[in-house]
Amino acid sequence: MVDYTESDLLNMAIHFIGNRSTGGELFLSEKNIETNAELKDELKEYLVAPYKDVPAQQFTHLSDLELNPMYNYATRIFAEPGTFDAQSQHLAKHLYNCSAHPGIKEGELLIGLLDNLYYNDEALMGIAIIKSESKDTFFKTPKSRDGFSISVDEGIRKDKIDKACLILNTHNDNGLIVMVIDRTNSKDEAIFWRNTFLDVMPVADSYNKTEKFMTLTRNFIKDKLPEEFELNKTDQIDLLNKSVAFFKQNEEFEYKNFVREVIQEPGMIRSFGRYKEEFAQANPLALGDEFAISNSAVKRQSRIFKSVLKLDKNFHVYIHGDNQLIEKGYDDDKRMNFYKLFFKDES
Repeated sequence: MVDYTESDLLNMAIHFIGNRSTGGELFLSEKNIETNAELKDELKEYLVAPYKDVPAQQFTHLSDLELNPMYNYATRIFAEPGTFDAQSQHLAKHLYNCSAHPGIKEGELLIGLLDNLYYNDEALMGIAIIKSESKDTFFKTPKSRDGFSISVDEGIRKDKIDKACLILNTHNDNGLIVMVIDRTNSKDEAIFWRNTFLDVMPVADSYNKTEKFMTLTRNFIKDKLPEEFELNKTDQIDLLNKSVAFFKQNEEFEYKNFVREVIQEPGMIRSFGRYKEEFAQANPLALGDEFAISNSAVKRQSRIFKSVLKLDKNFHVYIHGDNQLIEKGYDDDKRMNFYKLFFKDES
């Protein structure tokens, strides 16, 4: 989490980024944005507040990190804050050149330079970037001596961010710390912000390792296991519940303990090992067999480990514990399935 309460907004620029592939324009602002104390407080919240529980990433490049444009622009700004205006224009041009997919929306690009952002108890300089692709219509009702007037205007909503990133002037092993927000649903359009414009990869910290391992476990149980083994829905849910329980009850992850306590069956353990290797080849983050478990990552991932048995459109059965207390059967004509539930108390 990034604390911005003591921060100072040093500089800010706004540019307009059209879609290059459809002939959209690139408009570069030549002047700084003037702000007063009240506006600065509102802008700091808008620029930095959304990064609660957003995992850390880092700039990368296939051959050499120094060839990543965004890494270069950011390091130059941090080294010489007086070059902010020129570098913000370079950054805007880079985004415009990356906007080659016809589905990418045009919008304003807001870039802020802030000081005294706290991350892991360290005071840092940061660059906040937001591309606003959505506008809302609202009414203005100015008051005068004899009453009110009303007019329609259009503007950016503070509580709705389409694409954003926060770059912090602190290094891990490689690159700067970057936090990324992208709420685009379309796969082709979404790739350009994270992969083309920023070119980032997850930092190999406890949060990302926990999140990635829980993701691969969930995908294995839901998608891979039913292909290779006879596994009913209650067995799947039981494995999902055991997986979440393991991460909640342990501070350190050890692969051998996990497969022994959760997967259990030797054939399934071998299948999980192969799936883990395939996952590692397709993902740049090295998971390893041992790492510290991040409670915040467990909390976030637990929301998508659904322990719900859906029966047609009539019933949803939530299974939180012993799957031996639910039994599946068939009627005499085998036209309908049924489940029998065993319990002691009713509330």
